[in-house]
Amino acid sequence: MYVYLLVKQSNTKTMLKSQTPVSHSTSFTKRIKQFSTGFAEANSIEKLSYNIHLLVVGLLLLQTFFVTIFRYSPLYPFAIIIVNLSEISVYLLSLFLYWRKQYVASVMAAAFLIPVVFSATLFSIEAVHFESCLWFLLCFEFIYIILIRGNLNRIIYVVFCAAVFFIPGVISDYEHLSGRIIKFAQLATLTSIPMIIGSFIEYQAKKVKKLNKELHRKYIEKKNDAQRLDEKNNELIVFSHIMSHDLKSPLSTIKAFTGLLTKDAKKREDNEQQLKYLNFILNSTDSMSDLIDDLLMYSKIETDDYDVEDVNLQSIIEEILPLFQFDIMDKQVKIEVNELPIIRGNHSIIKTVFQNLISNAIKYQPKDKQNHHPKIIIWSEENERNHEVFIRDNGIGIHEKYIDELFAPFKRFHTNKEYKGTGLGMSICRRIMEKHNGSISLLSTSKNGSTFKLSFPKSA
Repeated sequence: MYVYLLVKQSNTKTMLKSQTPVSHSTSFTKRIKQFSTGFAEANSIEKLSYNIHLLVVGLLLLQTFFVTIFRYSPLYPFAIIIVNLSEISVYLLSLFLYWRKQYVASVMAAAFLIPVVFSATLFSIEAVHFESCLWFLLCFEFIYIILIRGNLNRIIYVVFCAAVFFIPGVISDYEHLSGRIIKFAQLATLTSIPMIIGSFIEYQAKKVKKLNKELHRKYIEKKNDAQRLDEKNNELIVFSHIMSHDLKSPLSTIKAFTGLLTKDAKKREDNEQQLKYLNFILNSTDSMSDLIDDLLMYSKIETDDYDVEDVNLQSIIEEILPLFQFDIMDKQVKIEVNELPIIRGNHSIIKTVFQNLISNAIKYQPKDKQNHHPKIIIWSEENERNHEVFIRDNGIGIHEKYIDELFAPFKRFHTNKEYKGTGLGMSICRRIMEKHNGSISLLSTSKNGSTFKLSFPKSA
């Protein structure tokens, strides 16, 4: 019962709200706004022509009503009022056809019947002269030459107007041949201008329509390409899962049994060759495992979307350093970290960037220098647009011939015997930075070490 009362009360409020009187002025303004929006948003030259025709006929109808009322006096012959009423009838007929959605018939009715009305006026009322009607019908003809679609239809319309009004009017009002020739030349020149404008508008409209079709076709193609790309990305994600399980599982098995064989070989004498082969297998499985991990990371970066949050780079460095604790102690690595900023990004993959760069700085150190201890300095600067983080090491540097391909995937500049790696670390760093609308670049390099710069855009 309580629920029913609540629902009933809510329905009552809704009914009362719906019965609230709406301001007529607001409703009228809304209708005007809807009409103007629909008028301006015509999606073709034909629809725009019909909208302009409706506007012209509506304005002329109001003007003729106004004029007819003022002409209803002894100063004007009753025949002129009959002419005005004939005009009104033509405009009403045109509006009726428009209301019935007979748009072409609506345009043609107004365009062809108004010259007939004026022609009848000219030859039935002695007080009316050609010059008095010329200005209105000439303007009217200009408008409808532009509104009528098709060059042939425009020519027919111009010939019709000339035959029923302009030629008879010039002949009746001008006695001298020179006057008639001058007037015909003026009418022909003035009429040709809207003919050219109408043809040009229609030609441009056809070009726009053709371009729109081409753009739509290309849009469909791009949409299909994007759909295929999504399917490929999904396949890549599936492939990543297969690679993480179906490849790493047998690899772990190989590594485990190789370890058992190594232990067994160490118990026997004269097994140096066998141990050498087993160590080679272990090193190969480690390299392949690292490659699979890097490939998984690369595919995740390309396919996954990441949440963005405030990331404290100082905290990331503190999380990373314990991962290199053994290397830091064994090689006596000195790492100096100055104050780092808080940036917008994804914590886990930003961590991967710094982990790769610090790992490379520790790994690529000279092996032939005595008493050499790796040193890494990390600091930051900022400008108007970016937070910039610098990582400098005192390693072997990068040869200038390798700089252009430094961030290319699978590009290795050392053998596994010299320095282990997969050739994906720097390309992963670049893709992660691009995902964050930032960049990574090699700022400087020499035999005494390298400096990398990471640019993170400041949040708006």
